Amino acid sequence: MFRERHRYGKSIFGLEIHTRSMLCITELYSLFYINKTKIIKFSVYNELTYIALAHWIIVDGTESYSIKYVVMLINILIIKYDIHCTIRYYSFPIIYVYKRYMPKLRSEPFMHISMMYKLGKKKRIDWVV
Repeated sequence: MFRERHRYGKSIFGLEIHTRSMLCITELYSLFYINKTKIIKFSVYNELTYIALAHWIIVDGTESYSIKYVVMLINILIIKYDIHCTIRYYSFPIIYVYKRYMPKLRSEPFMHISMMYKLGKKKRIDWVV
C-alpha cells in the first residue's frame, strides 16, 4: 500500500507491504531450524535423493551450516552414495567432492544447464537453426 504521511511540515511517502504467514511454510521452516539456528536432522539419510542433491549443489547448500552438520552430510555421501569428499574451510565449511567421484552424483538430469559448471562440466548450449 502506498502511503503519504505528514511530519514536521513535510510530506513523506512510503510503501507498506503486508504478507500472510502460511502454515505449510512454517512447517517446512521447523524442519530446518531450531531456535533460529539452521540444522540437519538425522532423517536426511533416508530423504536425501539425487534430486535433493542437485538442489543442494545449485544453492551452495552448506554455507550456513555448522561443521557438525557438514561432517554428517559427508558421512551420508560416503556411506549411502559412495561419494568420497572432504571439507574445505574458508569463512564457512564447504563440501569438496573428489573429481573421480563426480559422476556418482548423478544430479545432472535435475540441474539447469547454467549450473553444470558446479559438476565440473562446461556449459553447453545447443542452438537450433
